[in-house]
Amino acid sequence: MPNSRKSMKTRIAAFALSILVSLTGLQACFTPVLAFPSVPEAVLKKPVAVVEDSVSTYVPSAAAPGNGIAVNIIFPEKARYKAGAPIAIVVNGNELLSLQMSMHAANSGIAEVRFAYPGKGTKLFHSDGIFDNFGDCCSTALKDVILFMKGESNDYKGRSVREIIPVPLDQSVVGLVAWETGANLALVTMAKFKEKIPFISYLAFFEGAAGAMFFPDCLGTVKDLSLNRHYKEGSAATGQILVDYRKLMFSPNAKLHPGVAKRKGDTEIPGVLYFDENGNKQWDEQLEYPIPYASEVGLDKQIYAPPVTEALIRHTVFVKSLPKPPEKKDDTKDKDGKDKKDKDKAKKDNDDSDTDSQDDKKVSKGKDKGDSKDQGDGDEKTASKKPKKQSFLELLRWPRSVATLAESKAYFESRDGSLYVKEVCEAYPKLLVGLFGAVVGHTQRQPDHPHIALLYNQFLDAKPRWMRLNPEPVYVSTLCRSNIQNFQRQTNEPNSTLDAANIISHLAPLGLVPEYAWMDALVAELSDRSKSGNLKSPLDSVLSEYTPIADPSKVEPEKPDSKPGIKPKTVGAKEAAGNKDDGKASP
Repeated sequence: MPNSRKSMKTRIAAFALSILVSLTGLQACFTPVLAFPSVPEAVLKKPVAVVEDSVSTYVPSAAAPGNGIAVNIIFPEKARYKAGAPIAIVVNGNELLSLQMSMHAANSGIAEVRFAYPGKGTKLFHSDGIFDNFGDCCSTALKDVILFMKGESNDYKGRSVREIIPVPLDQSVVGLVAWETGANLALVTMAKFKEKIPFISYLAFFEGAAGAMFFPDCLGTVKDLSLNRHYKEGSAATGQILVDYRKLMFSPNAKLHPGVAKRKGDTEIPGVLYFDENGNKQWDEQLEYPIPYASEVGLDKQIYAPPVTEALIRHTVFVKSLPKPPEKKDDTKDKDGKDKKDKDKAKKDNDDSDTDSQDDKKVSKGKDKGDSKDQGDGDEKTASKKPKKQSFLELLRWPRSVATLAESKAYFESRDGSLYVKEVCEAYPKLLVGLFGAVVGHTQRQPDHPHIALLYNQFLDAKPRWMRLNPEPVYVSTLCRSNIQNFQRQTNEPNSTLDAANIISHLAPLGLVPEYAWMDALVAELSDRSKSGNLKSPLDSVLSEYTPIADPSKVEPEKPDSKPGIKPKTVGAKEAAGNKDDGKASP
């Protein structure tokens, strides 16, 4: 009887769960932003866990006067090549996570380099200087880290990188791994310092979001309550992101994400630029998409991307949004509308007539001069004075808290990596390029994956030596000890065009391996191709055979047999610890 009751409860619970799933799925069809799917860890095939030791130091840089740039290097116990471990420098798009996040490149025998941007890091380990929101200071810092890892400069104690790393490094392979909007900084730095760092072997992008429209994101991310529904889906693949800006309005007193700027140490600037969906000229945070803005140190202005700023001018957004400023009072007129100069002149004439004759002569001479001055210059100026013409910005009612178009272009010129794709490909003729993109974006949320389509096609037009979307299947399967057939359905040929209308078919599936494993595989492939010069595809095996040394403390024990009536075998402390003589963990 108890078993039947338990069975009944189980059926009821299962039925309720199925209804809940159905309702949730139905609701998701009408939800503009999908939650990032959480895949249970037990389902994923993960790489062999290895020992990930690291060393930290400071690298001198003009961008960080004082100690310099805080650098942390995670090195593998076993290098990928006989010559040493190739080098992968992570260019993070999040300044707060640049020292915390790891892609576990040590799994593939690669040295992973992380660094804190100027003015950022932890309390005990940070870079000196001022964070300029991925501007010139950040690009200078990245350049100095690259030179240090290449062996062309020393740390703050005068040591080379080889002196502080206990494993050999293969400095002939130095690549940049750009994480999300870090793509902008990587491209800008390579273009800006092409004569100093011409040796960069490859560029690997994790969901590369390059361009002013993604920095900050103007199309919608996982953090937004809704997407920018005015974006024309598919336009990014053509090389130009098209947005219908006709409903743009500006709320001068509203605040976008109040308190966030203060926590980051920035000035909070009032004003929200948004799409006025219902036409009531009031921002509804729950329904109406706001366009984010960038900020600059020492400039208390909202800096919008150049295409957005051009739309503000084209559609006279501030004229529609803001009240007409009051007319300035004319100080040359009195309350009756008479000229104040005429009244002063008449009063002066009356005072002069009361003086004696001797003084009259003196005054007369002085008066004649004064009269000639008044009648010549002063009266003529008064008579010919015209109302002051309004400037272009005044006509547009442009707020002082919003950057002008010239200021916007100057700001993004040193931060928009998409402006330099062609220059980078020309300056680095041997450069290999790889992009990773998943069917569900990590941050971006537009269904056509505009960040992937835009960057991929820009590189394709620039004709780099070799590029592809997502790694060779054999690299993923080898790294995660999985069947290669699981990854062959999304195989993309190198230097091939993408079907933008069906871009999902080109993207990596979820639920097979962790996201970092895709990047590990991509970085390993790019390193091997750079080292060997082999650009053939598809591959039957990886170009450099590598067997990682497992970390005994991270080896997951097998689950005991749970069949009814069979008890699991008792394992002693010695067996659980593994055979220390051969360094292998017991099964």
